[in-house]
Amino acid sequence: MVGLKNHSSEKRAKMSLIELAKLLMLEEKKEMKFSETFARVAELKGLNEDEKKAKIGQFYTDLNVDGSFVTTGENNWGLKRW
Repeated sequence: MVGLKNHSSEKRAKMSLIELAKLLMLEEKKEMKFSETFARVAELKGLNEDEKKAKIGQFYTDLNVDGSFVTTGENNWGLKRW
């Protein structure tokens, strides 16, 4: 899997928030709080405050539905493959 550093900002801008979250967790190799995960992927995407407000609910839903992620309690998330 190619890391985030190998993706241009243009390529990251085209990726979904969920794709970025997967790459981020694979790179970090640790579970992460939801708020930290969202803040980091929003930064990678270059979202402004209005876009963040508009997308945070969908991002949470996508984490739950995607199947690649698992909650580990206290709003921490990790990858099922671990």
